[in-house]
Amino acid sequence: MSLSFRSPIYTIAIFCLLIAFGMYCGASSAVATEKPVHKPFDDRPMLCAAYYGHLAQGFKDKREPKKAQAYQAKFRILYERGIKNMIAGGSTRDEAHTMTQKYADLLGELALKQAAEVRSIASMCQREFPVPTIWN
Repeated sequence: MSLSFRSPIYTIAIFCLLIAFGMYCGASSAVATEKPVHKPFDDRPMLCAAYYGHLAQGFKDKREPKKAQAYQAKFRILYERGIKNMIAGGSTRDEAHTMTQKYADLLGELALKQAAEVRSIASMCQREFPVPTIWN
């Protein structure tokens, strides 16, 4: 009995060979392109830094320098705390900066589309990272 290309045994053998080759290629490319795994981190400082950054810019635009400076100071503190959290989780400083910018963009979009979400974020930020009262 000779094997033909239409034989089920031949088809199964080719199928197994292709699977083995695919597994080999997948495993070798996974090893070659393995990315570092980042640990989870507390992103609240980043989110609130973005929130306070928006407030600082708003008060700066309204020409209220005292409030703008207070919110900008809080932004800097939370931004640095967020950077430290991300670096401790295995990220780089550039990745942390990019993440803060993404939060700022997200908050800007939410302010236009879903004000209730921004109010929720605002109350969380004011509760967990309050700004000293300097309004008078």
